[in-house]
Amino acid sequence: MRVAFDIDDTIADISRIVMRKVNRHLKASHTFKEVIESKSNKGSMLWPTYIRFYRDLWVNRHTGIRLLIDKRLMKSVREYYDVAFVSARGRNSITSDALRKWLRRHGLGGVPLYLTDTSDEKATLKYDIYVDDYPLMVKGNRQLLLVHQHHNMHVKESDNVIRFYGVNEALRFLLRRARSQR
Repeated sequence: MRVAFDIDDTIADISRIVMRKVNRHLKASHTFKEVIESKSNKGSMLWPTYIRFYRDLWVNRHTGIRLLIDKRLMKSVREYYDVAFVSARGRNSITSDALRKWLRRHGLGGVPLYLTDTSDEKATLKYDIYVDDYPLMVKGNRQLLLVHQHHNMHVKESDNVIRFYGVNEALRFLLRRARSQR
């Protein structure tokens, strides 16, 4: 089976760091959900400010971005599944190059990386299972292992959506599933 892992806020600790910088800069207390909702509001400075700090983090400070997965668990999962990383950062070579360096730094440079322009586009990739904090609309017998975040609390579990309170919990689920099918 093929499994796609999202990067930002799934395996890389991003929005918490960026939101702290955004709120300090704007002298406010916005949430990441508000940032997402502000994308379509042309007059809001929230989205452009978030993107500026996001790019700065990936380009100039990516060595400080915390890896959220247990590498031993990921190594075990890779024994049973065809694993890839996916990101909706678009074809932005600046942040993508920094991301590749970050993955290599954490010993994950050998895992394929696919970039899409939007989060919804990730759901069109040919994966059986997605591990993501964004509520992808997976269809058919494909599955979303949704990593809990404040911005996805409204998403209900269903036959193809299972919520996990951390990516390592999702990794352990994948291992149990693979070992039980042997």
